[in-house]
Amino acid sequence: MMKRLLPLLMLGFMNMLFSQNKIHIPKAFKLNASYFSPMKLTDTTIIKKETEGLLTLNPIQTQDSKLIDLITEKKYNTPNIKNFYAEFYSVGNRRDKGGLYIVEYHQKEQIKTVLNTITQQDNFIILTKDKYLIFVWADFYDFKDQLFKKTTNYYQNLGFKKVMGRKD
Repeated sequence: MMKRLLPLLMLGFMNMLFSQNKIHIPKAFKLNASYFSPMKLTDTTIIKKETEGLLTLNPIQTQDSKLIDLITEKKYNTPNIKNFYAEFYSVGNRRDKGGLYIVEYHQKEQIKTVLNTITQQDNFIILTKDKYLIFVWADFYDFKDQLFKKTTNYYQNLGFKKVMGRKD
């Protein structure tokens, strides 16, 4: 009996260890892709080409600081990031792009530091809640106002607050 129980216990223990190391971003924080319409998730072959093969997934969820720096151009205080999620959107072959970052920091106070380094522009919005910062951008100006209104309403219903980067 013990010989049969031991492998099951070991399997359960290993599963518990591995599940603790999984990256977790609440599913409710991820937007439905229809919010970005007429944009669609950018094909991974385009992303691979633009990042010289370093980025191979879309969407991507990571804790790899090198990937986060590549994606965010080192704007988000990477050493303090606990979890990072990103989606990239585009319109056909046009260079118009948009996307979403969900950044979880170790401490809520680290978000203030990041906000002081981001110059506010009209092609993105920033929302925060607890240890989370959400950054939504769109270079597709024909529909960005509609996107920002929808996403702001969605996240405010989840308790997020719209904030601004620093002004120059």
